[in-house]
Amino acid sequence: MHRRGDDRKVLVGGVALMLLGSSMHPRNVEYLVKIGPKAIDEFQFFTYYNANANAFFNELWEMEKRKKIASPQTLLELRAFNYVNLPVDCDWHIKHNLEFDISFLAGPYNRFNLSGLKILPKYMDKQKLSGFNRFLERKQDNANRRERLFDTGSMVVSK
Repeated sequence: MHRRGDDRKVLVGGVALMLLGSSMHPRNVEYLVKIGPKAIDEFQFFTYYNANANAFFNELWEMEKRKKIASPQTLLELRAFNYVNLPVDCDWHIKHNLEFDISFLAGPYNRFNLSGLKILPKYMDKQKLSGFNRFLERKQDNANRRERLFDTGSMVVSK
């Protein structure tokens, strides 16, 4: 599918997240590309998201096409896309890995100052997105609880 040395690809997925500081080590390499007819093509340890075959991927491609590694916003959009399209009976490792990646990007500590999804809501129905939004809210609520628990100014020390 992809020619060696072709620079028309943008690194997305776990390897890109690892380069941003994530501690998760991915099993495969994912690229956003604009070649061929298939929307998603998997070949050995590579996954290609093709902008030619999907309007959502194309919008991401237009934002990132001059980069080697996707921005945190694009990584969040793609991870959310994969999360909301998981089959009900998917392998729990896949769901866990996606949740880990999403938490790294936009979870409790929001180290990249992401304000949520900007592109995916245009291409996804509201019911599917509501599950993703509940997941993010739950992560934020858990972080707020931890902050209150460890806020020494409000702790009462018994004698």
